[in-house]
Amino acid sequence: MSHPQKTRTACHRNGGAARIPVEVRWLLIEARPGKGTFVREGPASPAEVVDLSWQSVALGAARGDGGFLETSLTLPPADGLILSMGYLPPDLQASGLLAHALRRAAGRVDLWDRLPIEGLQSLRAWFAREIGNGAVFSPHDVIICNGGQAAITATLRALVPPGRPILVETPTYTGAMSAARAAGLEVIPVAIDENGVRPELLEDAFEQTGARVFYSQPTFSNPSGVVMSNERRAAVLDIAAKAGGRLHHRGRLGARSRSGRQRTGSACDG
Repeated sequence: MSHPQKTRTACHRNGGAARIPVEVRWLLIEARPGKGTFVREGPASPAEVVDLSWQSVALGAARGDGGFLETSLTLPPADGLILSMGYLPPDLQASGLLAHALRRAAGRVDLWDRLPIEGLQSLRAWFAREIGNGAVFSPHDVIICNGGQAAITATLRALVPPGRPILVETPTYTGAMSAARAAGLEVIPVAIDENGVRPELLEDAFEQTGARVFYSQPTFSNPSGVVMSNERRAAVLDIAAKAGGRLHHRGRLGARSRSGRQRTGSACDG
C-alpha cells in the first residue's frame, strides 16, 4: 500500500499517474468439504509428500461407465505373462496330485447327478468347521460358489440394493468393481496405506455416504499386496459396527504372510 500524500506528490512531479510498485503473491487454497476454503501452507521442504487421500472420499464414486475395465479383458500377446489371473506357472502346479484327485472324484456315482445349488452338505460342513476360527457355524451358514467372482457377485447383490453405495479399498480388485457396477451400486473408494485401509477415511466415508457395506481384502490385497495389520483390522471392525455396516471380506483369514508368520485377522470376517 502507498501513502496518499506521497501518491499525489508523485503524480504532480511526473505530470500524470504515478507508477506504484505492487507486490503480487500466488497462494494455494484448499477446499475442505463441510468446513470451508483455506489458504494452504507451502511444504516445509521440496521432499515433503502431500497427502491427498481424503479426496477419494470427498469426491465419491467415479463418474463413468466402467469401460476402462475392458482393458483387463483384452487378449494378451502369446508370449505375455498374465498377472491378472490366479493361475500358477506350469512348473509350480501340483498337476500330478490334481490328476489323482480328479480320478478319485470321477469314480463317485453321485458326481454325475445334479448337485444342490447351495453345494454338497458334506462339503459345506467341512467349510463350516474350517472357517469357524473359534466360532460355531452350521453347514446352513455356508454357500459354495463355483469361483470367487460368483461369490462376490452373489454377496453384493444379497447385501446391497441397486442404487445404494458400497465402500471399497483403492486400489482394489477390478472384478469386485465390475460386479458392483453390474448390480447398479455406487462404488465409493477409500484410500489405503502400508497397513491397509485408513480408519479415519473409512469412518468419514460411512458417515458421508450412508453406506452399509465395505469390501475389503485384508490379506495380500489385490493388486497392492498389502496385509492389513491386526490393530488396523480391529479398528476397521469397530468403525463398521458403529456405522451399522457389514464387512465383505475376500480371502482366507488365517493365511500366512510371505515371511511365514501366521496372520489371524479374524476381525474382518463378514
